[in-house]
Amino acid sequence: MIVKNIISWFRGEEEVKHFHARCQHCEQKIRFHPNRAGSLSLCPRCRRSIKLPEQEVSLKTVHSAKVGRRLVQKASSN
Repeated sequence: MIVKNIISWFRGEEEVKHFHARCQHCEQKIRFHPNRAGSLSLCPRCRRSIKLPEQEVSLKTVHSAKVGRRLVQKASSN
């Protein structure tokens, strides 16, 4: 990543800000180029088809019931 940024800086290219989302099925974080927003893609973890969001989604505010259940189960088992 650092080398890529240095090379793009030398070439005078602008750094592209990527969008982030979570897979609706397995909660995998997904990073994608803004020009792919709204299109269908495959999750790299579960390989299921997902629709990429139209705009950036804050990953801090996106929590599914699955993730919440896992956290509660971990806390209660300790």
